[in-house]
Amino acid sequence: MSYEYYITPTQYDIGLANGIPKSILSQRVRSSGWDIKRAYTEPIVHYMKDNINDETLKILKSNGISKETFMKRILVLGWNKERALNTIPMNKQQAMKKARESQRKISLADYAKAAEIGVRESTVRSRINNSRWSLEKAVTTPLMTNSQSGKSSRMYQDMYCEINKIKRGN
Repeated sequence: MSYEYYITPTQYDIGLANGIPKSILSQRVRSSGWDIKRAYTEPIVHYMKDNINDETLKILKSNGISKETFMKRILVLGWNKERALNTIPMNKQQAMKKARESQRKISLADYAKAAEIGVRESTVRSRINNSRWSLEKAVTTPLMTNSQSGKSSRMYQDMYCEINKIKRGN
């Protein structure tokens, strides 16, 4: 099997002749996983030269968008120019709220469903995380009354005593 990441001096020279610096050629092959021939023949595309002019800069400024944000939206996120220009950036609070919501495991609707039967959010989380209940069971099972809790506790205590008697041979 041949070493697929080795770039020959000739290939570097061809890349330079095509306007591709050694660092870009190396990055294309080693970091981005490009085929070597494609890496030294495909020209570097300068998207931003076509997208940023005085009018674009004026729109960016009026919408409170930095040049870097605009470039990232087009080059990294793949947005079209109109969307990148006209989507107002979120403030820190909005960004944090969006991040929290994307990480949410239990929906607000599920919490509301639990609240209807008197189960708190912390109880739902505890049932799922500590007791390994399913989401549906955690949200729809009402809380035990004090009497039910006492009976359940007594039942488990009695079972524990019986098990210990059997272990001791009594």
